[in-house]
Amino acid sequence: MRRPDWFVPLAHALLAFAFAATTLMAFMQGGLLGSGAQPVWGTIGPLTAMLMLGTHHDAVSILFADLVGFTRLSQELSASDLVGVLDELFAEIDALVDKHGVEKIKTIGDCYMVASGLPDPREDHAPALADFALDLRDLIVGRDFNGRQLGFRIGMPTGPVVAGVIGTKRFCYDIFYG
Repeated sequence: MRRPDWFVPLAHALLAFAFAATTLMAFMQGGLLGSGAQPVWGTIGPLTAMLMLGTHHDAVSILFADLVGFTRLSQELSASDLVGVLDELFAEIDALVDKHGVEKIKTIGDCYMVASGLPDPREDHAPALADFALDLRDLIVGRDFNGRQLGFRIGMPTGPVVAGVIGTKRFCYDIFYG
């Protein structure tokens, strides 16, 4: 059963409200401060649980960009310097996300995950993400990272997905396909 078009924006707004209210309550109770702090997401209400159920999207493209040469670089740099390299690079990639109107899903170590076609459907989801991938390639070509050249290994599956916030602690928006 498909949800009405108004459901997804309303669900996102309500989830944001639930997140803000829970965080504010935890802050006011001292849960975000000091030692011995309790997890912010101890329990969730039935409305938040309902919003966490996955939303089906018929036409989505997902891009996974994994840094080639990152393992070798991580062996040569301190953790602090390594995080600095990633922060600089990912900030530039975030700007490309805005430029192309695609959706950053998350980073996992040196992997950057982006989607097009969600949360709002778009007919050009695949071409938009392909254009993003070309700009991503151009961003890193010829760049020097502490004396090393890096590259991206990019995968871009396309098709129907289910996406939503999962878990009860440290909410994470994720995508499932297949």
